[in-house]
Amino acid sequence: MSLIQKLLKEISLNSHFDNELHHGTQIISLEHIKEHGFHKDTYFGSYRIADYYAGNPPDNVYGRGGEAEPVIISIPIKYFNKRFFTVDYNSVDEPLSYTLERSEDDIWDDWNNSDKNVQASLDILESIIYTKELPWNDEFKIEYI
Repeated sequence: MSLIQKLLKEISLNSHFDNELHHGTQIISLEHIKEHGFHKDTYFGSYRIADYYAGNPPDNVYGRGGEAEPVIISIPIKYFNKRFFTVDYNSVDEPLSYTLERSEDDIWDDWNNSDKNVQASLDILESIIYTKELPWNDEFKIEYI
């Protein structure tokens, strides 16, 4: 079995994903994403993680004259090349325990007892980083929340 086949077989989405990865952002960023796609090193995750980030915009949204209007973009897993997934180490360091409805200690215990790979990042943290640019596709779903 080739390395690519192993990687494709290795990554599976748990019940929090419904065969999609989600990205939470603001409406002010949506047109840029539609025109230029997602930058490399963009965070994707479960719907509830995307909902958290959509509802908690960075300070620069307001500095650009933007309104805090949350948007969730849902992308079928088929649009990703799984070789470009990596662990969301920021979420390892500071897990979103409230959003995940678990204590930080429980999350860290699960992480420390895991393989500490992309699959563990999806299963435990519900978040990963895509290290390649991802062009926009009109099949991506947009939800204004």
